[in-house]
Amino acid sequence: DLDGVISTWNAGAARLYGWTAEQARGSVSHDLLHTQPIELDATPNESVLGLGLWEGRLSQRRADGRAVIVQARWAVRTGPDGNPVVCELARDVTEKVRAQEAAAQADSIERRLEFVVDACDIGTWYSALIPLDDAPPSAEVLNFGMQSGELTISDVCRHHLGLPPGTAIDAAAINARIYPEDRAGVADAMAAAIASGGEYDATFRTWLPHDDGIRWVRGIGRVAFDDRGTAVRFDGITLDVTGEKHLEHVLRERESWFRALADDVPVALWQTDPAQAWVYVSRQWREFTGSTLASNLGDGWLVHVHPDDRAGLVATLLEAGQRREPFAVDYRLRRHDGVYRWAATLGMPRTAELGRHEGFVGCVIDVHERKRAELALIEDDRRKDEFLAVLAHELRNPLAPIRTVVHLLGHERATPEVSRRALPMLQRQLVHLVRLVDDLLDVTRIRTGKLALRRMPTIVQDVVAQAVEASGLSASSSPQLTVRQPAMPITVDGDATRLVQALMNLLNNAAKFTPAGGEVSLEVAHDEGEVVVTVRDSGIGMDAEFLPRVFDLFVQAAAPQDHGRSGLGIGLTLVRSLVELHGGRVRAWSDGHGHGSTFEIALPTM
Repeated sequence: DLDGVISTWNAGAARLYGWTAEQARGSVSHDLLHTQPIELDATPNESVLGLGLWEGRLSQRRADGRAVIVQARWAVRTGPDGNPVVCELARDVTEKVRAQEAAAQADSIERRLEFVVDACDIGTWYSALIPLDDAPPSAEVLNFGMQSGELTISDVCRHHLGLPPGTAIDAAAINARIYPEDRAGVADAMAAAIASGGEYDATFRTWLPHDDGIRWVRGIGRVAFDDRGTAVRFDGITLDVTGEKHLEHVLRERESWFRALADDVPVALWQTDPAQAWVYVSRQWREFTGSTLASNLGDGWLVHVHPDDRAGLVATLLEAGQRREPFAVDYRLRRHDGVYRWAATLGMPRTAELGRHEGFVGCVIDVHERKRAELALIEDDRRKDEFLAVLAHELRNPLAPIRTVVHLLGHERATPEVSRRALPMLQRQLVHLVRLVDDLLDVTRIRTGKLALRRMPTIVQDVVAQAVEASGLSASSSPQLTVRQPAMPITVDGDATRLVQALMNLLNNAAKFTPAGGEVSLEVAHDEGEVVVTVRDSGIGMDAEFLPRVFDLFVQAAAPQDHGRSGLGIGLTLVRSLVELHGGRVRAWSDGHGHGSTFEIALPTM
């Protein structure tokens, strides 16, 4: 009736809604079905009171609680009792509506997908594949054992392949647009995808007829198979990767330029990853160490570092890596011939976007000569300190007795006997003091180039005689001196005073380091245009590590009989300098500690 109370409920309604006629009669239709309108052409009140007929779609509830969508039509009629009644015709359209909604959603997704694909400049293709046995004679034969069937490509794909608008599309037309040198690679990639059932991925060049240029295209696709395992479809996309290829070319050019530069600069360059493992080292390092690039990657390069320097070097690198700070460190590096040379490594951290640490880059420089100079300066400084200490001691020794003699001579009770005994002591100490000062002055003059020689023909035997006399050594002294020299005079162009000074220093040195009861010998020989004067002693000798430095300034060896005092360390330096000023040479050798020493002076003869 007009209040919605159900009076008639047929079998179709029972099947649609799940309630029997007995259950439905007397119920209010809206309460029973919980009707929710979806599409109505008018409200029910308006229809019933004014129009008399209305229809639309409703979402209604079944007896089991499920929703059902019905297409309903209502009409107002006169009932058997003469009163108006509402008649409803309802049809189940649930599946139809859901199918329409799914189709609309799919169409929306497809439109959105097409929009995204076009906006991203992605081309698409869809191609049927036909086995050779089933293909019609007109089908295009592909070189991977299949024939192409129906082929569809998007406008973007057509643009990527350089196909003019309106041209027929088939496998032959596409193959003609592929750069000849790349066609075999494309076919091989397709054949591999069919054989393995995997993805197709090939990058190739295409001709551009409008400007006679070339475009790089990447094709990505997948082959579909039927239940028998036969390839039936080949679908995929195309991407224009010309920009990427150009960038790769630029990067390769830059890398090639960098490697050429790195290999040509006079220092070794290296690069690490964030874990401080080497990923690159230039040709300079490889040639210096005699190694290959692969053998140096990771931490392989450490094998060339001196074992004593590795721990400190690694600790410096790790600390710099943790702090992301530049570093510099010196260490000894083994050359390809096995010789270790000092090298300096300088490193700088590499930082990418957002502050990400990407490792270090740096260089290795040969600083062997600089390091030797630094060590020599340190050694010279140490020797100077020792020299000043020894000089103070050596000056105090003669000054103490001189002060005593002066005090005695100035005393009012000084007798002639005291004066007679004191004056020789004063003379000896003054001679010693003058000699110290003269030696210091001579060293300074030689080092500044201000020492002038008074050269004239000089007989070597006379020089020997004066030097022996000044040294105080003789056949009856201790140590005992033996002199052997030819009777025929040997003449050199030299300064007799300076030659006597040099030879006397050698004799004094031999006496100082030879214990009492030992022997010193002096031998003169004439050999092929030069005279050789050799001084040997049976003293304490010299160790092998001391020999290369024996003529260096301020180098001293302890003399046992002098309680560790060995002079100023300038005597042998003067010997070498004076001999070299005369165009000669000097050398020393020893068989080791306790086996004596030998010094040799060689001068050109006139």
